[in-house]
Amino acid sequence: MLILPFVNLNVSANKTDFSERYELYETNLKNEDDRNLYFASLKGNELKYFEDFKEFVKKEPLSLYKQIFDEKLVQEKTDSLFDFNMMYALAFKESNLNRYAINYSTGARGYFQLMKNTWEGSSNESFDNAYIPKKNFEIAVENFSFFTNYLKDKNPNWNSLSKEEKQMQLLAAHNWGQKGLRKNHFDVSKAPYQTRDLIKKVIFTKKYLEGLK
Repeated sequence: MLILPFVNLNVSANKTDFSERYELYETNLKNEDDRNLYFASLKGNELKYFEDFKEFVKKEPLSLYKQIFDEKLVQEKTDSLFDFNMMYALAFKESNLNRYAINYSTGARGYFQLMKNTWEGSSNESFDNAYIPKKNFEIAVENFSFFTNYLKDKNPNWNSLSKEEKQMQLLAAHNWGQKGLRKNHFDVSKAPYQTRDLIKKVIFTKKYLEGLK
């Protein structure tokens, strides 16, 4: 039986925390039994989140979403930093993959919870079309393309970052905003809890998808 040390998922989103946690996951949790042991070490809302994710993946064929989340497109637009697994994990975190999801406080809509100003910055179509999965995905990808170029230009340390660190920066820009990230010197550990929680869960569930056959 694989014995895993308890990993605290409530700490700040810094390089060491993420790298060590996901390296442990990727190295040791090669099969479903081992992954279940790891999930069993989680507590509270984190455990429920990952259990819900696992159940959703079992019930909904990934092939259905591969028709929507064009991997070639997202890789081209993000310098291969994002792929199908990342977009799937993000859409689950943002909307539980509910095409009609809406945040009544902010007005964000659809799979990737796009704001109206984000939509209008990339599309001339009605914001009502944000409920169309393929269109929501395409605008989300355009947004990540913008963030990729922005961070390459504004973050002086961009070229020295690892792939995972760059992914974390893109997710932080998506949730926190590129201005918040820049104002805090591109230090993801200073992001609000909501942003750190999103990064943590999206990257972890992406790793889970990568471990599936």
